[in-house]
Amino acid sequence: MYDYKSPDDLVKWATNEYKKKNKYKNGGIGRYTKDKTRLFDCCGLYKCFLWHDYHTQNAKYYGITQKDLNCEGLLKEAVEKGPISTIPEIPGVLVYQKGHMGIYLGDGQVIEATAKKYDGQNGKIYKTYFKGKCPDCDGKRTTWTKWFKGLNLNYQSSLEPSFLGKKGYYSYGDNHKNIGKIAKFMYKVFPAYTNKLALGNYLGKNLEKALKEFQKRTKIVVNGRIDKNTLSKLKEYGFKES
Repeated sequence: MYDYKSPDDLVKWATNEYKKKNKYKNGGIGRYTKDKTRLFDCCGLYKCFLWHDYHTQNAKYYGITQKDLNCEGLLKEAVEKGPISTIPEIPGVLVYQKGHMGIYLGDGQVIEATAKKYDGQNGKIYKTYFKGKCPDCDGKRTTWTKWFKGLNLNYQSSLEPSFLGKKGYYSYGDNHKNIGKIAKFMYKVFPAYTNKLALGNYLGKNLEKALKEFQKRTKIVVNGRIDKNTLSKLKEYGFKES
């Protein structure tokens, strides 16, 4: 059951649609073809979620929980927005370039319904990235120019994850007691690749190296940061925030 005002649930829903049979269609807002292929365009993917997973048998939210706007209109109505270089690490934020938009997953990754893949055909939903690395992504797009928050999504719960601080992650050079907790846990649980020099509240080269090795082994994005995905994986091994 999705909360259709939650940016986190937007990410979960869009990722689920990405895995299903789908195809790009200009003006597509989630309707199905006879063979159960779902049709989306870039802003239609977003609006379908806001309209409570819109389809022909579920049309009562159409235009009510979100105006039927194109990506320029969605950007214009947004209150919080900025250049792509300042994008916050908040999954469910939206990314924009002229005539196109996508749903930000975090770590530089985007879910987007696009008219053409990188070989010029097969328009559908793709997982792309614009910074860092993403071995399981379909391709790279570096043309995003802006980010914005959807007017009708509630970002309050995702705004500043308390454990991960204001940025939503800790990276090289950061100093915080929560970094120390992570370092202590990794030294105890993963001593084979976590050097004693990694201990402490500072995220330096030793802890960064250990984090990258952990990320590599658990098959998540290798960036040497303590981010949402890394924290989630650490919790699978028993880490507790408190």
